[in-house]
Amino acid sequence: MTPATQAKILRAVESGAIERLGGTRPVRIDVRLIAATNQDLTAAIREGRFRQDLYFRIAGVALRLPSLGERREDIPLLVERFWAGLRRKYERTGPELARQVLVRLERAPWPGNVRQLRTAVERYFVLGDMDAALEASPANAQPSAAIDSHDFREAKRLFETEYLKRKLREHGGNVTRTAAIGLERQSLQEKLKQLGIQRAGP
Repeated sequence: MTPATQAKILRAVESGAIERLGGTRPVRIDVRLIAATNQDLTAAIREGRFRQDLYFRIAGVALRLPSLGERREDIPLLVERFWAGLRRKYERTGPELARQVLVRLERAPWPGNVRQLRTAVERYFVLGDMDAALEASPANAQPSAAIDSHDFREAKRLFETEYLKRKLREHGGNVTRTAAIGLERQSLQEKLKQLGIQRAGP
């Protein structure tokens, strides 16, 4: 948030009025302000990135929400909710959501919190491979084109393409080393040909 924006918010909160773009007189407002952030605002104040007067004005009742790693007991409930939504989205039941799958999800670190968990669960639903779902779910993971697709076959094709291209890059285009992710070399070659992925190396 820029200093100018912070100043405008502080002025609106203090005065209970705003001025419309192009307007000539203030407009009274009656609002309740709820603010949320994943930043350390006390550190931002020390570094001059956030106004101290604005912080004290909006921090009347401050609530700290624990990270997903601090409330792992919520993971099965969240997964169940995501799973129900995915069944509606893709109009299919998906792979088995076995206890060992939930255990792996409960033990993962999830630095990206609920968004990262949701992305991994959807990748598992599409691909049926928990190793791939967790491998392709870094802290800053965002839904890919595969996840955005509502057609299951297309979603799976796009995800496999994205995943195998990345693995090939990691192994310098070497098919033999890439096959170590869990595929026979010949099966991987056939899959690359099917998906139209160019590769280099033995």
